[in-house]
Amino acid sequence: MKKFCLLISAVLSALIGLSCATVQKLFHTPNRNKIQYIRDSEDRIVIYHGVNVSNFAKQAPDQISWHQPEDFLRLSDWGFNLVRYLIFWEAVEPEPGKYNEAYMQETIKRIKFLRNHDIDVVLDFHQDLYAQKFTGNGFPPWTIRDDGLEFIPRQPWAMNYLTGPVAACFTNFWKSDELKKAYVKALEYVLSQVTDLDNVIGIDAINEPFPGLTVRFESKVLTEFYGRVQEMMKTRGFFKQKLFFEPVIYTSTGVASTLKFKGEDCVYFPHYYDEMCARWHSYTASNYKIMRKAFQIKLMEACEFGCPLVYGEYGIQPSVSGYTAFLKDFTDIADEYCTGWTYWSYDMNQHNDFGIINDQKLENTCMKVLVRVYPQRIAGRNPRYGISGNHFELTYETTLTDAPTIIFIPDLKDVIVSVNGSVVPYADQRLFKYMNDSHPNQKIEVSWK
Repeated sequence: MKKFCLLISAVLSALIGLSCATVQKLFHTPNRNKIQYIRDSEDRIVIYHGVNVSNFAKQAPDQISWHQPEDFLRLSDWGFNLVRYLIFWEAVEPEPGKYNEAYMQETIKRIKFLRNHDIDVVLDFHQDLYAQKFTGNGFPPWTIRDDGLEFIPRQPWAMNYLTGPVAACFTNFWKSDELKKAYVKALEYVLSQVTDLDNVIGIDAINEPFPGLTVRFESKVLTEFYGRVQEMMKTRGFFKQKLFFEPVIYTSTGVASTLKFKGEDCVYFPHYYDEMCARWHSYTASNYKIMRKAFQIKLMEACEFGCPLVYGEYGIQPSVSGYTAFLKDFTDIADEYCTGWTYWSYDMNQHNDFGIINDQKLENTCMKVLVRVYPQRIAGRNPRYGISGNHFELTYETTLTDAPTIIFIPDLKDVIVSVNGSVVPYADQRLFKYMNDSHPNQKIEVSWK
């Protein structure tokens, strides 16, 4: 009981400490001139719409996703160009210093499937509730330091973070230089195995880092940890991949992060889940206001870190009233700020309530929102784009490049594409490609019935 009370106290203290930073950002909006973008080798802005693969892997005996090549092929048809691919330290390094080459080869096989369909990959070092012992996943059993406390499962599942043994494991991990070195070494091993795969654009160092009882967690401990990973990647010359980094999960809904991280060659990769909707309350106009402000706060933080913003996870259970409105609002705000995302998750209903397909592999309702017109590559600067009704519009400043702007257009009826006011041919090939003309500004419109 004492440990539990200390944990609650630590969490509350952390939230109080965050409140000052949050208040400062509540009355500001992002400066669009400071927004950073992921750029490709042709200096085009890259916008990612993608999915997580997958929730199923958490419970699979081999911790590998269920997807086959034909399942990955569907991603291109839906316009998804990024996969946040879950891997697990416990699978990578089941014993100290002994890496599981068979697991890595199965992982690489799937990365190559995705490469065949021009899908980029962020490898996500995933954890939930530290380890399987606590109904979670991620950390190997040999890293468990639970102070001998008894684990009594709680519901809903996230409440298990507040149990004594789970809190102790995280607290002891963040205190242990030995364990942190082993963790970074495991990240290094994984990157060394995929360095020649050009569709692996980065590694998400840790999913939803949890402090346990650690004080000044984000500002000091997590910042230092990400610095270690960043230094390892620079030292080893992993220049093709970026470090994707997350704040503490409870900063998701409008609470400011206190990370002090320098985001050079990095991508800010937070999550968004509405706390009230997660408790099956309806999504309403009030929730929208919170979502919008939370999004703006994360974008301002990305600007402070000096790196692009991509949302690594977001979603909502379909049983929540306002489900479709939640998805539409989030994707519309992401469009407004030219921000990418990976939805949770590419699974069937039997694997996850949030899955994008049902058990017959047919599209769930969410796909009517997620599959949308958007620019995958923008050959210019200062873009603006969005959808209003049955009309999409993209504007940007022209830059000199020999590569086209690429817009994904799903299977829609009576599609008309115009560039700078003139209708142009569109052959229903899903990807509309346009080479900039001599205009200083470009305007591309897509309409449909």
